[in-house]
Amino acid sequence: RMSPVHGALISATIFNRGQLIEPTIIETIRDEKGAELYHSQPAVVTQAFAPNTSAAMRELMKTTIRSGTVRGTFRKYREDKIISRLEIGGKTGTINNKTDDVKYDWFVGYARDKDGDGKLILSVLVAHEKYIGIRATQYAIMAFKQYFKSHFAQSDKSRKSDPG
Repeated sequence: RMSPVHGALISATIFNRGQLIEPTIIETIRDEKGAELYHSQPAVVTQAFAPNTSAAMRELMKTTIRSGTVRGTFRKYREDKIISRLEIGGKTGTINNKTDDVKYDWFVGYARDKDGDGKLILSVLVAHEKYIGIRATQYAIMAFKQYFKSHFAQSDKSRKSDPG
C-alpha cells in the first residue's frame, strides 16, 4: 500500500539523485506586488540510494513516457508548446479495492524544464467506479501544463527584460 504523498516522495527522491528531501507544502509566499515573503529551505533527510541507481530509475521513468504504458497519452502532446519543452518521467499503476467496485488509477512522476530550472514532482490518484473517466495520466498532463505555462511565462518575461 502506498499513499499519493509516498508516491511523490519516491519520485522526488529519484529526481534528486537518490536524496530524500524533507517534503514541504509551501515553497514560496509572495505579496500582492510579487515580492517574496517566504521561501522554504528543504533539507536532505538521507541519501536513500546511490546517484547511479537514481539515474537508472529516472531513465526507466522516462521510458514509461516515451514507449511504455502511457506512451499513447503523452504522444498526443509531443508537439504541444508547453509539454514539448519538458523532460517527463513517470510510473503508472492500477489497483482494485477489496470488493472490486472501485478501481484506482495512479501516476507518480516529474517534469523538468529542459532549458531552465523549473521542475514539478507530482502524484495523482483517481478512484473510478463503474465507468473509467479521466485517467490519472491525463490529470498529470493538465497539472504539468498549468504549472509550466506560468513558469515559462515568468522565465520568458525575465529573459526579455534582461538586456544581457
